[in-house]
Amino acid sequence: TESDLAATQQVFEQLASANGCDLVNSQGEVALLHPACLEALDFYRELINQYSPIGVQTEVSALNAFLAGRTGIIMASSAVLPQIAGLDPEFRPRCPDCTDDRFLVGNTAFESQIIGSGQFAERASFIEIKNLGITTAADTEAAAAFAQHWFETDYATWLRANPERKIPLRQGTAREPTLFSNAWISTPLTANGPTLADLYGFAEISSLQEDLLPTQRWGFAAGRGELVSALYEELTLSPLLQEMLSGYFTSSQTVVEMQRAVAGLIPGYDFPLPTPPSNDADQ
Repeated sequence: TESDLAATQQVFEQLASANGCDLVNSQGEVALLHPACLEALDFYRELINQYSPIGVQTEVSALNAFLAGRTGIIMASSAVLPQIAGLDPEFRPRCPDCTDDRFLVGNTAFESQIIGSGQFAERASFIEIKNLGITTAADTEAAAAFAQHWFETDYATWLRANPERKIPLRQGTAREPTLFSNAWISTPLTANGPTLADLYGFAEISSLQEDLLPTQRWGFAAGRGELVSALYEELTLSPLLQEMLSGYFTSSQTVVEMQRAVAGLIPGYDFPLPTPPSNDADQ
C-alpha cells in the first residue's frame, strides 16, 4: 500500500482485472470510470482498512507478517517461495508453529488466478513480462541472431539465474514443446539445493506456471503497452490509492482522479474528462 511502490499498483491491477475493470477500451478511451473499477476500489479499500495489519505495507512487511504468523494470506511475487521454505537467512519462518522450516512449506498454497464479485468479473492473474525488442535503428540481422540464440540456445541458462523470480512463458521449442518448462521446474534454487518442485510438489509448481500463462495485462489487448509502461514509470496510481486508504478521497473521488491521471499520460487525449473531485472525503 506504500505510495512509492510499483507493487501497490500491481496488487490493484490484478484485483481490478479480476472484477472486469480495464485500463482503456478498444477506442483508446481510459475506462476507469466503469462501475467494475469502482467496485474494485471499494473492495481494495475494505480489504486493506478492515482486514490487513495496521500501517502502510510494503512487500517486505507483508512477507514478514506471513513468516511470523501475523497474517494468513499475502499477495506476493514468486520470489518469496524460497523464503517461505527457510532458504534465506534474512527471512526465516518464525510463526508460533514454525518449529522447523518445513511447517510453512507444508501449509502454504498458491492461488495465481482470482475472480471478482461483480457482474463483469473474470479470472485474472498478474505477471511482469520480460521482452526483447528490436528497434528500427538496430542492426536487425545481428539483433535477430541474438534473439534467436537467447530464446533457443540460452533460454534455459537464463532461467537458472534466480529461477524463483522467473516463470517461463516460452514453454519449449517446436521440436521439444516442454523443454524450457521442464528445465525450469528441475532447476535447483541454490548450489546442490532443492528445486521448487522438491519443496512444494511438482503438481503445485506446474499449476502455478499454467495459471500464469493466460495473463492479460491492462492495456495490452487494446494495443496500449506504451501506456502501461508510462503508468509504472510514473507510478501514477500508487499515490492515489494511498490517499484513498488514508481517507483523503472516497472511492468515487479516487476513480475520477485515476481517470484524469491516466488520461494525462496519453498525448493528444481527445475524450471528455470528468470534473476534478473536491478533497472533503467522507471519513
